[in-house]
Amino acid sequence: MFGTGWFIDWWQGGPNAEKFELASSLLKFTFPYLFFVSLVALSGAVMNVYNRFAVAAFTPVLLNVSIITCAIFLHDKFSVGAYSLAIGVFIGGVVQLLFQLPFLYRAKMLARPRWAWQDENVKKVRKLMLPALFGVSISQINLLLDTMIASLLMTGSIAWLYYSDRLIEFPLGLFGIGIATVILPALSRLHSSKKK
Repeated sequence: MFGTGWFIDWWQGGPNAEKFELASSLLKFTFPYLFFVSLVALSGAVMNVYNRFAVAAFTPVLLNVSIITCAIFLHDKFSVGAYSLAIGVFIGGVVQLLFQLPFLYRAKMLARPRWAWQDENVKKVRKLMLPALFGVSISQINLLLDTMIASLLMTGSIAWLYYSDRLIEFPLGLFGIGIATVILPALSRLHSSKKK
């Protein structure tokens, strides 16, 4: 879906059809990372509520270490070196989750998940999440459309788009997210105590 231009080229038997096939193969390795990183984000949020910020802050380092390690030791095992990076992403997701589990256990927050879609608190969170989901989805839809257009252009266009997005996100991640992560639990407690 993101690489529409690659799919069209593959469908029509164009000269760059292998891009779509390679992207499809790499997606099979990296897609499970979404499951792991979602649980990592959830457990990181739980730790932040208890003012344990170091765990969630350090966890992304493990992803980078996994990718770099796989790139060094597995790059010559595949005809295309990108497979070693894809395996590094998968392993990084597993390692990140496993790293956070002991901290959740010590905080007595490691519980068996249960489905409670109709619970009053879940309903309240769902209602409060809607404006945030709308705000976040606008930039993601924009990025999706940009990527689709870039896939129709010359080789490397998607990479340039990705790198420019990383540069834009860098100051936000360094300052905005860091400050928000530390201050949000305190603001939530203050709001909650004022309500009582």
